[in-house]
Order: sequence, then structure tokens, then C-alpha cells
Amino acid sequence: MTTAFFLMLTLACGDKADDTGGDSGATDTDGGTDGGTDGGTDGGTDGGTDGGTDGGSADVDCDASYSTAAPGGPDCITDTISCGDSVLATTAGGSTAFRGEEYVAWYCEVVSYDEYEGPERVFQFEHPGTGNVYFDLTTPCEDLDIFVLRWEEDSCPIAAYNIAECEGKKGSGNHRVLVWNNEPATYLVSIEGSYGEEANFGLDITCE
Repeated sequence: MTTAFFLMLTLACGDKADDTGGDSGATDTDGGTDGGTDGGTDGGTDGGTDGGTDGGSADVDCDASYSTAAPGGPDCITDTISCGDSVLATTAGGSTAFRGEEYVAWYCEVVSYDEYEGPERVFQFEHPGTGNVYFDLTTPCEDLDIFVLRWEEDSCPIAAYNIAECEGKKGSGNHRVLVWNNEPATYLVSIEGSYGEEANFGLDITCE
């Protein structure tokens, strides 16, 4: 009786020890997996999304003396830009071809007729027709806005002209405009302050 009772007690204690060890191991594994997965996924997703959405990564010096020369043309166009370009410039000395009247008529963005009376810098861009093109405006010196309109002519349009496509972003902070096309097309990119601001800015063009 004594021997049998001792054996039963030994087996019971062994089973309990095995169960405890197994449960502890499973708990540790779950904790390590959850912590690693959540931390890696959240950190990577948030960082990538925020960086791309905000737009504007150019290193703009607000005290730098960028060229204030009048547009070289044709017409109001300061220069041509291409995929991969990073432009540092100023609205000072730019054309005054585009005003609130034009932006309203072209349905670029919700603006007022009496806005955008100051100078703008207009760049001509040839869309390669490969899908998405991102225009990132960095504007740390003053609040500048960006408008991208499809226009196939060398002369700049006026309010009476029909613009088939126009995308705009206005307000404070940096701006990103996305233009999609599956065929080559010509666009004008206008950088301007709604209240006549003359300021330095950066413009990055990224093509997919």
C-alpha cells in the first residue's frame, strides 16, 4: 500500500510539472511573435505612408538668392522640367499670367477671383505616359500653392480657354499633386502665392 501510494504521488507530480513547463513555453513564444510582428509592421507602414503623403523633400534655403530673372519663354514659361528633376527657385520675378480668374475658370481648385494677383513660376512638363507622376512642392518660407494643368500649346492659356484637366493644392504646408496619364501629354506647373507672396520653394518630380 505504501509503495503504490508513493508511485501514484510521483506520477501525479511529474504530470503537473510537464504541464506547467509546456504552458510557460507556449506563452513565451506567443509574446515574442506578437511583439515582433506588431512593432515591425506598424513602424514600417506609418513611416512610409506619412513621408510620401506629406510631399516636399527639397532642401530650401529661405535666405538664398535664387534667380529672379523674367521667364525665358515661350510666353509665361520659366523653364522645362522632366522626371527626376529637383528645382530650387523663387516666385519673385515670375510671370503674372495666371490669376484667380484663370484658376476658377479651369476648375483647378476652389479659389477666389481676387486671389493670385502676384507673380508665379510656370514650368512646362512632358508627361511620359507611364502612369503616375508626383509633383512635390516644398514651401517653408511662405504659403505657396501648386496647380498642374494639361496644356499642349507653347503660349500660356487665359481664362476663356478650355482646360481639359487641372489639379491643384492650396493652403499652408507642403503640397503633393498626382497626375496620371497613360499617353504622353504636355502640362504646365504653376507655383504661386494666393496673396502675392514672393518666396523661395522646391519642386520635386517623381515618375513611376
